[in-house]
Amino acid sequence: MSRRLVVLATSFPRREGDHAGRFVRDLSRGLIERGHEIHHLVPEAPGAPASERLPEGATVERFPFASAAWQRELVYGRGIGANLERRPWLVAAVPRLVRAMERALEAALEARPDAAILSHWVYPAGLVGARLSRRMGRRHVSVAHGGGLQLLANWPILRRRLAPWARGTDGALFVSEDLRARARAALPARLALPPSLVAPMGVDLDLFAPRGDRAATRRRLGVSEEAFLVAAAGRLVRLKGFDLAIEALRETSPGAVLVVAGRGPEEARLRRLAAKRGVEARLVGHLDPPELRALMESADLLVAPSRPGRRGRTEGAPVAVAEALAVGTPVVAARSGGIPDLVREGENGRLFAPDDASGFGRILAALRAAPQELERLRRGCAASRPERGYDRAAAAVETLLAGR
Repeated sequence: MSRRLVVLATSFPRREGDHAGRFVRDLSRGLIERGHEIHHLVPEAPGAPASERLPEGATVERFPFASAAWQRELVYGRGIGANLERRPWLVAAVPRLVRAMERALEAALEARPDAAILSHWVYPAGLVGARLSRRMGRRHVSVAHGGGLQLLANWPILRRRLAPWARGTDGALFVSEDLRARARAALPARLALPPSLVAPMGVDLDLFAPRGDRAATRRRLGVSEEAFLVAAAGRLVRLKGFDLAIEALRETSPGAVLVVAGRGPEEARLRRLAAKRGVEARLVGHLDPPELRALMESADLLVAPSRPGRRGRTEGAPVAVAEALAVGTPVVAARSGGIPDLVREGENGRLFAPDDASGFGRILAALRAAPQELERLRRGCAASRPERGYDRAAAAVETLLAGR
């Protein structure tokens, strides 16, 4: 049954090619393909229009919430959870954002009497969605990614806010089993978890499809066909563990090249570490999705050496991992957070213990020396490719909306 949905989120692409909240848009594409009507509510962003209609038919409304430039630093960038951990003073901007979200959501629901609520991130969007769901009698499905849920679960002073979220949520979609377990453990014993399903955010399989342009991309990068090319993608922050990739590649140098797509505060440190360790590392900055796809396809491996952060924070289910697997590139990753839901040991990649640079390095060296094993893992990626599309998460949301 098709429905009108108001999608509340704190991150959304600000322009074509923007990585911020790309999976929010991808999930909405999947819902539109299933016949649903989508209206996005997201915070204002410099340079982005206040409202627009997207080619796939969804509408976007960017509501104002900041009276000062520093308050806008609360959203986008690393995400609210990580932004607050790094800049605790930004907590002063949270009440203003929450009030603005509530006003925008209430107005959108009043204009759409038959609409349900779909929120991304348990905090603050999920909490706001739960509150308005109870007040206005609308069905509410909450998508639990890593940052917002772990912010509440990992801080005792904030944990009590999980209870009103659970009471006002008719269905919860967790991007990993690890996150569902964390939510269940953090809730008061007397309160049950809302009806829930687990499905990682999917990717656009048309965009992240093999193109057979490996050689051309390597020429463009100035990397020889014989080189062992290892790709990585994401924000250059400690949680991503890209320094571990540099340490691990000492086992395979010379002849190995690490190419990292992304920007962030760790960039200078990573460059210094690579020079000190004698590892050829190229930090190429932001890549639009077509360029990122080409990098992933040209690589022998993608690495995701994520490590636990402060208070045990881990990644949910990194979209870059799903993108690489969709392209057909095996992944070597840390056994952390929701990564094992995506990377199956010995089937489409390899896993190692978080922060274990030596174990990571041994896996890279072994795979470099065994091209037949790499080829077998590529075949495993191809076999599981249908699982990477956003239609799986869209079907889960639809099931939760229907109460099945």
